[in-house]
Amino acid sequence: MWIFKYLVCLKRKHIFVNIIWQDLPYHYCLRCGKVQVQDAVTERILVGGGR
Repeated sequence: MWIFKYLVCLKRKHIFVNIIWQDLPYHYCLRCGKVQVQDAVTERILVGGGR
């Protein structure tokens, strides 16, 4: 079944989200599950933390 999802991604586009795993940034496709290393370096932004 994953092959059909991958073919849909090839025809349309991947739906990537940015994830950080072991301090390295990656792109993860929500549709087919493809993982690729992110090219650009990102800056971490910590949000929240009320005192």
